Amino acid sequence: MKLKMFAVKDNVQGEMMNPFLLRNAEEARRAFGQAINSNKDNNICIYYKDMALYELGEYDTATGNISSNVEYVCSGADVKENKEA
Repeated sequence: MKLKMFAVKDNVQGEMMNPFLLRNAEEARRAFGQAINSNKDNNICIYYKDMALYELGEYDTATGNISSNVEYVCSGADVKENKEA
């Protein structure tokens, strides 16, 4: 099975967070939105305007091969439900 690799980039810090694996970009966007909108006291919720989701490439679970192709998916502001918060 081939899974997509994703990571959140903190644009102020200038670095990517730890990567995670999901089936497609839509699923990753949903997970990113859940994190942004969880109303927890952490950087991804507080500084959502500084966060962006990137697809990093693909991981083949059968062979262990990783292919890289970094592409922007969306910003934290794109998935924020209540932009007043």
